[in-house]
Amino acid sequence: MNKILNNLAVVLVFLTLAAFSWLYGGSRAEKLMPLIPWLWVFLFEALLFFPQRREYETTADARSRVTKGLKRDPVLYLALLFLVILIIPFFNQGLCQVCDYPKIIAGESAEPPMPYLPFCIDAEEHFGVFLWFFPMFTALLAARHALVQSGKRLLLEFMVWNAAALALLGFCQASTGAEFPFWEKDVDPVYFFSTFGYPNMGGSFFLMMFAFSVGLWQQKMIEIEDSPMLDVQKSKSEKFMVRMVCSHYLLVAVIFNFFATLFTLCRAAIMMLGVVSVLAVAYCLLRLVFAPHQRAKKIKKAAFLLGWIVVFAIGVAIFAPEEVMNELNTVNTVEALDRISGKGQYHARVAGEIFKDYPVFGVGGWGYRHFCMQYMSDEDLKNIQVVGGINVHNDSLQFLCEHGAVGFLSLFSILVILLVPVFKAWYALYRAARFTKKGNAPPKPLFLYSLPSGTFWVLVGNACVIVHTFADCPLRSAAVLSAFFVSLACAPGFLQGVPSRSKRR
Repeated sequence: MNKILNNLAVVLVFLTLAAFSWLYGGSRAEKLMPLIPWLWVFLFEALLFFPQRREYETTADARSRVTKGLKRDPVLYLALLFLVILIIPFFNQGLCQVCDYPKIIAGESAEPPMPYLPFCIDAEEHFGVFLWFFPMFTALLAARHALVQSGKRLLLEFMVWNAAALALLGFCQASTGAEFPFWEKDVDPVYFFSTFGYPNMGGSFFLMMFAFSVGLWQQKMIEIEDSPMLDVQKSKSEKFMVRMVCSHYLLVAVIFNFFATLFTLCRAAIMMLGVVSVLAVAYCLLRLVFAPHQRAKKIKKAAFLLGWIVVFAIGVAIFAPEEVMNELNTVNTVEALDRISGKGQYHARVAGEIFKDYPVFGVGGWGYRHFCMQYMSDEDLKNIQVVGGINVHNDSLQFLCEHGAVGFLSLFSILVILLVPVFKAWYALYRAARFTKKGNAPPKPLFLYSLPSGTFWVLVGNACVIVHTFADCPLRSAAVLSAFFVSLACAPGFLQGVPSRSKRR
C-alpha cells in the first residue's frame, strides 16, 4: 500500500498526459470536458498531499519539500500569470467582424467591455484552450516537485509505452480500413492516424516519443551493463537471456513509435525521423568505438547494432506505407524554406499584423480564426486555405497573436527555466569528465557523452517539436503540448551525481 501511495503522483501525472493523447490528441474540448477537470482535481491533491518520498524521508517531510519548492519556483508564478490571462476573457468577450456581422449591423459594439484587458471572441473555443493549459501546468509542477528522480524516469517510460499503445491502435485501424478514430462514422472522412485527426500533430507526437524511447533504451543498456549479474544462481545462458530482455525490451517501443511516425504521413516528421535515426545510429556507434571495452566485446556489440539496423531497414521496406514515398517526393527545398519562413503563405503576415494591433494580451484562444479575414488582401481571399486555415502554421506567431507578448513571454520563460538547469548540469558533468581517470570517464567526445542518454534524447525529441513549430502547429494539440513541457521537467531524472560547485573547485 505504501508503494502505491508513493507512486500515486507518477500515475496521476501519466493519466493526465494519457487522457490528452487518447482523447483525439486533446484537440476536441467536448471530449476533454467530462474527464480532464476530474483528473486535475486528483492530480492537484497528489501534488500537495501525496508526493513521492525520497529515501529516508517521511510523508510530512515530502509535503514540506514540495510546498517550499513551489513557493520558490518561478514556473508557478508564470503559470498563474498565464492562467489569469486565460480566465479574464470569459468575462470580457468581443464580437467577430465577420462571424457576428449581423449583430454589429444591428448596433452592437464589436469591442469587448474592457478593451485594455485580455478578451476573446468565442468563450467555448477559448475554454478549449484553457482546458489544455491548467492541467498541463499542474502536471508540470508535479513532475518538477512531487516526483523524485526515479519517478521522473518511470513517467517517461510510461509515456513511451502509452505512445506504443496508441501506435498499435493506429495500425489496427489502418488494417481494418477505419475512416475515423476509434472506428467512428463521420460525414467527411479525413486522413488520420491513431487518435490524431490532424496528421502533423500525430507526426510530431510520435517522433518525440521515438526519440524518448531511443534514449530510454540506450540508458537501460548502459545501466544493465554497469550493474552486477541480475541473478547469480542462474546458468550462463539464463543470465544472458535475462540481460538481453532487461537491456532491450524498450526496442519494442522504439519500433512501434518509429513506424507510427511513418504512418502519420507527416512530411516534416518523416524527414526529421530520418535525421534522428541517423543521429541515433551515430550516437550508438561512437559510444561503442570509444568505450573502454575489450576489442572482442566491441565487435560483438557492433555486430548486434548492425544487425538491428538491417532488421530496421528491412522492416521499413516491407511495412512502411507506399504513401510515405509519395509524400516525400512532393517535398523540395524551396517549398520547405518558404514554409518555415512563412513567405509562401499569408498566415505569418496576417498573424504579425494582428499582433501589432493587439500586442499585449492578444485576441484570445482561437482568436486568429476570427480576425484573420479582416487582415487578408483580396489576393489572399482568392487563395484562402479552407482546410487547416484556422491555424497560423507557426506556433510562435499563433501564441503571439492570440495571447500577446505577456502570454508568449510567460511560456517562453517557463521553457528557459526548464532548460537552464539541464544545461548547467551538462556543463558541470563535462568539466568533471575532463579530470576523471580514463577508465571511469565517459566515451569521447566528452561534451556529448557526459550527459546521460535519457536526458540527451529528451532534449533531441523536444528540439524536433520546436523545429516543427516553425512550419506547422504541433503545440495546438494538448497531447504534444503537455508531453513537451512535462518531459522537460523529467529530463533531470537521469542527472545523478552532478558535481557541486564546491567539489568542482
